[in-house]
Amino acid sequence: MKSRTLRTALFVPMMMLFLLDLSALAQNTCAYTFSTTKKGKTFEFCVSDTGNIAEITANGAHQLSTSSVSGYTVEIVSDFGGGCGYDYGFLGNGGWDGPARVMQPKGSGTLPIVVYYDMSPYHLVETITQTAGSNLVQVKMAVSSEVGRGVNPAYVTITRVADFDVDSSTNNWLDHSLARGWAYNQDGSYAVIYPSNDTAAADEEAGVVANPKAGFNVCSIADATTPFQGDGAAYSRMTFIVQPQATKSVTFAYQVF
Repeated sequence: MKSRTLRTALFVPMMMLFLLDLSALAQNTCAYTFSTTKKGKTFEFCVSDTGNIAEITANGAHQLSTSSVSGYTVEIVSDFGGGCGYDYGFLGNGGWDGPARVMQPKGSGTLPIVVYYDMSPYHLVETITQTAGSNLVQVKMAVSSEVGRGVNPAYVTITRVADFDVDSSTNNWLDHSLARGWAYNQDGSYAVIYPSNDTAAADEEAGVVANPKAGFNVCSIADATTPFQGDGAAYSRMTFIVQPQATKSVTFAYQVF
């Protein structure tokens, strides 16, 4: 089943969801920051207090900044609940049964960062890691089901949106392939979001969001015509099936070149 069909079937009534109640707003501010240096080049990224990728900096230039609109949507379609959970910093955090539970299992100041959300009878575990000495951050998204065996599975669509500001510029060129979305400048610098582990995926998409800071429907993201020039965001999306009493995961990567 295609993810676009799933979104249309379940979320058309939510077309104005981006007009969020102010009480739901979160901040894309840095709560956990990690820095590496290799051959004199620096790379830094930070995570918000709700487990969102809030900022990426390479060689002193912002590639994704805390003023941007970056985050993710988890859409679950099943016979037993589900819905649309999301975290977009300034655009809001909602759709979950409760607040995020963020942990550092190897101790304060270390990776991975593990984020737990519930959408009963389903659960999300988000694990954030970095490949040592590289400009690469990976986010594993695992969804588990408590539903009893012998019934229909859940269809899960996860979309990660990266509001890249390559070399500290809000105006970039943006484009996408089947599953990768990217932003670039004419000097050759670019940043990309893509699936680094998609073995569980039944469907993949990528695209571009125009003028995301003006707000957008996080549960039915509209595509911009590409190539797009201006203040835009790139996204990567995967749909997969979670059987009862099982867990499936996909992994997304943010990389700067």
